Amino acid sequence: MGSRAGAEADPTESQPDNTASPDAPERPDGRRLRVAITGAFLTGHPLAVRAESYGDLQRALGRSLKGPQWRVDGLRVRDGTYESGGGFTEASPLIIARRDGADLLPWLAAALEELRRAWAGGPDRTALRLEAMPISLGIDIYDLGVAVMTAWFDVTATGTDLDATARAVKQLVRLREGDHGHSPLAAALQRIAFDAAGQYGEAVVASAPLELQAAWLSRATPPTPHPATPPPDERGRLLWLHPIHVLHAPDRAEPSAQDLAPAFHGLIALDGGVFAAGIGWSAVVASVGSRAEDTPVRLTELHWAYYALYMEIDRGLLGVLSQQRWTQRASLKELEADADDVFAHYLRVMDARARLDSHLSALGGDELAIWETIARVQRFDAVADAVDRKLEVLNKLAQRRVEQASAYRARRLGDILGVLTVLTIVTVAVALLGAFLGSRTPGIGSVWVRGAIVATALTLSTLLYWAAFVKTTRARPLGAGPRRS
Repeated sequence: MGSRAGAEADPTESQPDNTASPDAPERPDGRRLRVAITGAFLTGHPLAVRAESYGDLQRALGRSLKGPQWRVDGLRVRDGTYESGGGFTEASPLIIARRDGADLLPWLAAALEELRRAWAGGPDRTALRLEAMPISLGIDIYDLGVAVMTAWFDVTATGTDLDATARAVKQLVRLREGDHGHSPLAAALQRIAFDAAGQYGEAVVASAPLELQAAWLSRATPPTPHPATPPPDERGRLLWLHPIHVLHAPDRAEPSAQDLAPAFHGLIALDGGVFAAGIGWSAVVASVGSRAEDTPVRLTELHWAYYALYMEIDRGLLGVLSQQRWTQRASLKELEADADDVFAHYLRVMDARARLDSHLSALGGDELAIWETIARVQRFDAVADAVDRKLEVLNKLAQRRVEQASAYRARRLGDILGVLTVLTIVTVAVALLGAFLGSRTPGIGSVWVRGAIVATALTLSTLLYWAAFVKTTRARPLGAGPRRS
């Protein structure tokens, strides 16, 4: 597999300049594609943000993020939320920072060269007939604790059909070890993700410690044996890499999209092309001169942010539900704290979903149709339903904790009333003694009589208290068997 340096990449934009190269005629010895390698990872630093202070938070992060590659300004569309114009004036804020990766293109070029050398003697020579050049790289950091990476490549395939080219590219970005070992290109993208997550995390801790929230995965990870060792929350680890192949063809857009698409995919017509959203990779076949790929790629990036966030929430809620405290006895203060904690989890999930839903509702109908196609193919509904079911269980847990707290208060009030009842009976007994025996001259017999009466009153009141407030109101230990008659 050949590679060329990315010296002609635009250092300021994360999206490639498609105005020239896609319109160039295909080489006689190969087919030219643009490939966007997209992927998501967790930053481990979700923020509690407010719309009115979002700009201030972004500027504070901008002062802490080192290097000209980072920027926090101009990340929102300000000429209408609809792709065709109109909609709201600007989109709701979700992306809080962006790292442009023009300085990282040599890493990718070196990884491609390493791939060529490592796989030169392999049995599968399809990848060797691909010549690739990194064009641009960008990482969008979402305030919800996720990030999406997009790396664009100019790929020329020689002597292979479209399906073989797509499978070869997928093999190049495979995160797991394959027949040829780990892919150097995937390893380079992983190092970039780790580096971006680390830099962003340091900036958040330095500039926005009060807005920093606990990562969802921190609830699903057991504590480390050494307190100084941070928990492995998988920040910066790529969850997947998904290529999007862009082919500019003069005609036969739909048949070409079918050839380039994976086995499981969904087709939707675009203005100037066809988009095949698929499992493993996706494809856009556009007419020469159009930029039909812009909207599908942008919505795919947004979908990965959704998917990564829901995956993290689902695993975090599983960690919350599997905690041992739900099956243990707790004090009134602990019960109230558990109910508040569960409600805080619920409110945080609903806040994130509300923001994402508002962002989607601002899209036009054409963009929503593309989004629904991506979500249907990726089976996003299964992940969303899993989160909904866990939220329902959390709601029942909160209700149960409130009921337990109410029962605890009732039992404690009963205990107080029972003690007062005992004191009342003893007091009445002492008063009766004073009334009937108090005027007599005390003697040995009268002392024993007085003591016996008081002891009897105390015993009877204690038995009454036990029968009324202990035996009938005390809950049995969890896990105990059925009562025996």
